[in-house]
Amino acid sequence: MQVEHGELPTRDWLKVTNQVLKLTNTNRGLKLTRKHEINWPETLPLTEIAKSRDEKIGRFREQQLD
Repeated sequence: MQVEHGELPTRDWLKVTNQVLKLTNTNRGLKLTRKHEINWPETLPLTEIAKSRDEKIGRFREQQLD
């Protein structure tokens, strides 16, 4: 994961990930899901999120994914 390697700041990763999660719950996001058969959970690197030792990503995992 780019955050773990220091290639991407945690806050930037969280910002984008939260935007994706918010999109999935909007009318526009639901239309896109049906039209293009998008499986939103597959767009997230769930294995890497689970393994991450970053404190902020751990909090995100607990609050948003559990």
